[in-house]
Amino acid sequence: MHCSARKILFIASLITTPFAGNGQAVPHMVPPFPTPQPYTAEFKVTTVRTLSDGTTITRESRQIQARDSQSRHFQQTINLPPSADPSEDPITVVRDGNAGTVARWQSRTRRIDLQRIPSRDQRTGCWQIDTGSSAAFESPGQRPNDGAEASVSKPQIEELGTTVIEGFEVHGRRITIAVPAGDAGSDQPMVITTESWTAPALSNLQLKATSENPRSGKTTTELVSIKQGEPDPALFQPPKDYQVVVHEMHQVPCK
Repeated sequence: MHCSARKILFIASLITTPFAGNGQAVPHMVPPFPTPQPYTAEFKVTTVRTLSDGTTITRESRQIQARDSQSRHFQQTINLPPSADPSEDPITVVRDGNAGTVARWQSRTRRIDLQRIPSRDQRTGCWQIDTGSSAAFESPGQRPNDGAEASVSKPQIEELGTTVIEGFEVHGRRITIAVPAGDAGSDQPMVITTESWTAPALSNLQLKATSENPRSGKTTTELVSIKQGEPDPALFQPPKDYQVVVHEMHQVPCK
């Protein structure tokens, strides 16, 4: 991957999902660890991409999230018809904050990608996974030294105040990234904008989000339902008969 494109991915990873779509677990920015508030929630995710001739392509998915009091987080994404490919099956990701692991699996591959995260007392500076160049870093001001100067501007952060979603007070934030012409293969400047609304009472769970990216389109995530209390423990257990592939991380110099 071109260095400029990698830098865009580094910055965009601060405001988007930390998992790649190619079946590989990837590093992610280490979040704070608030007191876990158990819940089970369902979200609707809609992505609309507009082509150069004005044609729009819409994809919808159903996302189930759950968190228990042991700092384990479950997320399963199910693509919905008519846009869903029949060959695509649900993608399941389980993060264990205490064990320091992220597990990802699909029934199609019958493989569990298990990423080991550095222990909490080591989560400073920049870290890199052993299967690729993507890196995890704790501070937005830090990034791995990939030997190239950054041309992407510093993200602009705007606080949007508070409102209420499904009875929960949420705090809004908008992050804007300007990408100069020539980066990521684009001959025109690009602006990537993400707006998110998180609930402090639910360990900063994101209840609503909108992301607009000229390359991938507009993605909206909306809460459908939520239930407080301990989720089913079986959600956090991976299939016993799947192959396990472990991905280690190691520390690298930061710029």
